[in-house]
Amino acid sequence: MAIVITVPQDAACVLFAGVPEKRDYFSTVKNSAPIAPTEVGENGTVYCFEGLAEGLYHCCVSKEGYNSLCQVINHTGSTRLTLTLDKLAGGGFEAGYVMRYTPEFMENQLLSHKDAWGEEYAKLFCTPQFLPGRPGRHQQTTNEEMVNFIEKLAAGNPHMHIFSLGSSPKYGYDMPLVLFTRESVAGLTLAQAAEVLRRNGKPTVQYNAQCHSSEPASTEGALAMMVSLCGEFSRVLEQVDVYIIPRINLDGAVEAIRKSPTTGDDMNRDYLYMHNAEVRMVVSAYNLFRPEVCIDGHEKFHRFNATGEDICTDMEVQTGAGALNHPAEMTEMVMQMALEAMQKARTLGLRSHFYGKLASAAGGAAGSSYFGTRNSLSFLVETPGQVNMGMLCMERRVLAHYVLASSVIRYTAEHSAQLMATVHASRNFMQKSNQIYDEKKLFVLEHERTVTGSLVNPLIHVPTGRVVEETMPSTTPSRPRPFSPAPVPPPTCSLPAWRRRMKFSVWRPAMPSTITAWAQVPWHW
Repeated sequence: MAIVITVPQDAACVLFAGVPEKRDYFSTVKNSAPIAPTEVGENGTVYCFEGLAEGLYHCCVSKEGYNSLCQVINHTGSTRLTLTLDKLAGGGFEAGYVMRYTPEFMENQLLSHKDAWGEEYAKLFCTPQFLPGRPGRHQQTTNEEMVNFIEKLAAGNPHMHIFSLGSSPKYGYDMPLVLFTRESVAGLTLAQAAEVLRRNGKPTVQYNAQCHSSEPASTEGALAMMVSLCGEFSRVLEQVDVYIIPRINLDGAVEAIRKSPTTGDDMNRDYLYMHNAEVRMVVSAYNLFRPEVCIDGHEKFHRFNATGEDICTDMEVQTGAGALNHPAEMTEMVMQMALEAMQKARTLGLRSHFYGKLASAAGGAAGSSYFGTRNSLSFLVETPGQVNMGMLCMERRVLAHYVLASSVIRYTAEHSAQLMATVHASRNFMQKSNQIYDEKKLFVLEHERTVTGSLVNPLIHVPTGRVVEETMPSTTPSRPRPFSPAPVPPPTCSLPAWRRRMKFSVWRPAMPSTITAWAQVPWHW
């Protein structure tokens, strides 16, 4: 009943019972203490752990100058592993460690290679992170590589135009906006180009990625979409215009962290407040183009439960959190677009379902929520991986981003007239509704994820990689509140009664106190 692990020369190996804890697989905070090896042999390269019960374990292997490795182990009686480490690039844009599942899990659930889905999709895997000979195997695309890649694509495509939204606050990287259109916009400023598009009668799609800079497949997916729009998929440009912001958190990508290294903010919770320069750049582009459709690319961490199971999906989709506040036609259209994208993913063997809650926690301050409340057909796509997953199943992750974006863009092109009419009717309706207070009008702050038909959440058993359970959450509106900003109470209503009716809470601060007040930035159509 032993686990025997062979590691590289001068590497350290530590074994723990169970699956990794939460997000930081190398955290010093563990539910259990390290398991002491019974023997270390062959110049410190072979670690033997005897007398262990069957079950799940994970080992952490580290060596100076290399990515540390967290390997999940399914111990069934006698387990022998030979583990290798990959060199760090040393120039930023990479996590210090990577994680690997059990071989059974990889084979059954995360099989991924360039040719797995045929020639049509294999050509997408030419973005920088897939190129051979890079200094670090698990280093995400650097900002320089991203810009060079975009410029080479644009050099051969008259319908691709590169603009700048400004510079990142810490390292001064340029934030590119890449516009694909059949309109003649060469030589125009971004504002002038946006005006041309607003007047041409076509819908516009905004596609942005990597607001969380620890989520590299989202940028690779955006770059893959650029490759496609330079090829046969460019036919959609007859009916739709597309602009892509491939990486929002340019500074965070350098440090391979989730949040802004300048403010410490989660920038995907900043769209109402706009503390961060990068978010202000994205919103300024939105204000110029007023896109009918928005796509926001993300990735998520794997989270194991105590019995070694993980809700492992390839594509999770969230629509704008304000969807239930739109006219029915708007909600029906955004749901139909999401369903078509998920069904397309399933034809390619990618597991897909709706993601999380539509989301009071972000309060409309998350990107997809914000654009949804501004009456765009808004989508957020999540794939299972972060920078600490390195190149693990990267093709599969990038494909999921591409499938969602291409499906949404194709639908927009094929239904352009109906989509334009639906979105603009919703914007007019919402604008008029906000002008007059009516207590009967409710604003839905939160509802559970919605699933339809077979779009369920697969719970995967890590040791075997088999589906053990499928769940079917339901839509549950909750926490309603008046739609309009709270007016002065009417003369017939006492202040305490008005507070109860409006669901206001009262807080009496100690004096003197400093209170920070937030105000939603107004917009005008």
